[in-house]
Amino acid sequence: MKPDNDIAKSQLSSVLNSELLFHSEKNIDHNMTLTKRNNNQINGTTEVIRISSTEKETDPPFVPDIEGFYDRLINEAPYIPGDKMDLVPVSEIPWANPSLMKDGVKFGICNLFALVMANTAALMFGFSVKPESVVLLKSGKFHQPENAFLRYMSTGKRISTWYRCNICDVNSEGFKQIKAVRKLHTYYAKSSKPFPSLAEMGYTPDMKKLVNAIRKDLAHLKFPDAPEHLLTWNPPLQFSQFDFGFIGLVYLYPKSLGVTNMELMDGFFHFWAVIGRLLGLEDRFNLALHADPKLFKKLYENIGMASLKSTDKRVISLQYALMEGLGKRLPLLTMKGWVYYGLKDQGDDFEGTEVWKLMNAKDKICYYMIKGTMAGVRNNIIIRVFVNLLSLLLLQLSYWIYLPKGCPLT
Repeated sequence: MKPDNDIAKSQLSSVLNSELLFHSEKNIDHNMTLTKRNNNQINGTTEVIRISSTEKETDPPFVPDIEGFYDRLINEAPYIPGDKMDLVPVSEIPWANPSLMKDGVKFGICNLFALVMANTAALMFGFSVKPESVVLLKSGKFHQPENAFLRYMSTGKRISTWYRCNICDVNSEGFKQIKAVRKLHTYYAKSSKPFPSLAEMGYTPDMKKLVNAIRKDLAHLKFPDAPEHLLTWNPPLQFSQFDFGFIGLVYLYPKSLGVTNMELMDGFFHFWAVIGRLLGLEDRFNLALHADPKLFKKLYENIGMASLKSTDKRVISLQYALMEGLGKRLPLLTMKGWVYYGLKDQGDDFEGTEVWKLMNAKDKICYYMIKGTMAGVRNNIIIRVFVNLLSLLLLQLSYWIYLPKGCPLT
């Protein structure tokens, strides 16, 4: 395995080369429906392989329609452990395509800053989806700012190994980290620890005001109600069945995030489909195998936004813990500024007047800083290259300072 400094140098070179090579190509419109396929070049022709299920023959076949897959994901998947499939080498996954996976890695390198922003936003707002938060609360650790920072920084470090190391090699650091994450998922899903009290979570009157403001600002937005079993703090299974947080916002809001090289997004989905399979997801529940803008929009609105409308004391406490942990290292980052940007800049339907009333000068500086940075990333290749390089350097530095021997919480 390469030393960390060599890896960092190669990643810096990759960011520059990928950006310069692809920035002039025309981006594909983000509302398109991507054709999901695996292509094997055989005798100069392309063989299209239908994505099939790895489950038993008695299980329902692959469902290509949106409603069928959505129904499985929401009403069946929560009752089935998310690590059902055995961990096997990538070469033994019948639909895996190493060439497409390389495209996915290249997409990640070209859009590092966009992915960091999207994943942080998905994590922040994903706390409102109760099955996800239950896992964190029952761990008894991640409601405290410093622990939250270390835990999510560790997650980022592990994901970085999946991009920089060849996970097709079972002896690579990336494949080893997949094994580690599988064990963590199994451990946390089975945890029976009680929830920490609101006092232990640091719940304050200021948090209560923000909860009420978010609810008021979202009250007029009409989304279908999320299924009841996903809104309760006692869900059927304390384990997320789909990887929406890693791929969903990038797909739905590529322009807002400044995403480039959309022609590589097929590879990005395929890369995460393989990751999901290695982590134990059955193909019939693997969201990255069923990429469709209408499906993603439905999940975002019916589950994400509908859950956000029911933000409560525990949700806001988890969000504050993450923001406070990050805020110690990034002084201009604030909870209210981030929340306002995350909701306001995704459409004209969110006016955000109640949240804005609670924002002080620092919160507003945070909002305009994020907004200005994202505008620059979208419109200027020099800024985009710069923030990608800066993100890479800051992440590598953070891993070196805070996680020299791995995450102390695991």
